[in-house]
Amino acid sequence: RCTLPAGAFYAFPNITATGLSSQDLAETLLDKAGVALLPGTGFGPGGDGFLRLSYAASMEDLDEALRQMAAVLGPSAAETAGLDADPNETRT
Repeated sequence: RCTLPAGAFYAFPNITATGLSSQDLAETLLDKAGVALLPGTGFGPGGDGFLRLSYAASMEDLDEALRQMAAVLGPSAAETAGLDADPNETRT
């Protein structure tokens, strides 16, 4: 789950459904998917259960990062991220 950002190029998704701490999931995604995310705990004590990610990249790079993360997290993550969508579809 993630609240839509309003004015910045960062997202702060809730990752509690994974059952992992933000630190553990950030390390797992870096090691296994090659995607760097920051644990929410770096932004205060209420940040555990969240990751911070930047989407200041090309759509191609973002799609690839999502695919890599979904490969680690499993099929339901890919569906939630909309990775079954046409890659040429315009996103808003």
